[in-house]
Amino acid sequence: MKKQHITKLLSAQWLLAIGLFGCSVTRKAKGKSDWFVGAITDENSRDLTLDLSFLEPGKSYEAVINRDAPNANWNTNPESYVIEKKAVTSQTKLTLPLAKGSGCAIQFIKR
Repeated sequence: MKKQHITKLLSAQWLLAIGLFGCSVTRKAKGKSDWFVGAITDENSRDLTLDLSFLEPGKSYEAVINRDAPNANWNTNPESYVIEKKAVTSQTKLTLPLAKGSGCAIQFIKR
């Protein structure tokens, strides 16, 4: 399957509020049937723990995660990212590394 960067998929209406985690910003939005989450951070790397309780209880989702690769760095390697898929539910908590000056974007597809 061809990798597709999440920015090509974002046609969702942005409906929900912004949340602040330290010096990072996380935003979630619901499209017609999918959820999208985006997070950014400042010049400090950090781990983001994302509680997925906003997903519909009792349903399964596929998370398409666009995140920083282990060698990502805003200054020396800004385009180093990984696209991965995980099965998740409303009870899942994802922990994602955010590189310095970077972030992540996730699409949640109901199964």
